[in-house]
Amino acid sequence: MNRLVHARSVLVSDGVGCAAAASAVLGSDLLASSIDRSLASRPIVGAALGATSATLLAGAVRCRDSDLALSAALNVGWVGVCLVALSRRPSRLGVALLAATAVFDGVAATAQWHLRSNV
Repeated sequence: MNRLVHARSVLVSDGVGCAAAASAVLGSDLLASSIDRSLASRPIVGAALGATSATLLAGAVRCRDSDLALSAALNVGWVGVCLVALSRRPSRLGVALLAATAVFDGVAATAQWHLRSNV
């Protein structure tokens, strides 16, 4: 029971965080341009964050081991996206945002993976 509560909490926190990030990317020129000066990737990243949020929140409702494994994989993918974006020389604000996102997603992925019941 405790594992299930923790798993749901991690999935909901992660899903809400992705929704907030999607809103920030789509709604703030300052934040979006700090990562990609051309803003060319803005709609793609916003849509991907929105889809990730929906997947995480749906997983929180079901909260199966497969949902936790999928969520962990999605977060590992976002860590990779952040590392690629860091290689494209974002502004100082962009570096801070990408580094914080990579750390958060890495921690979330680890927690989601370990909260599966078949560990």
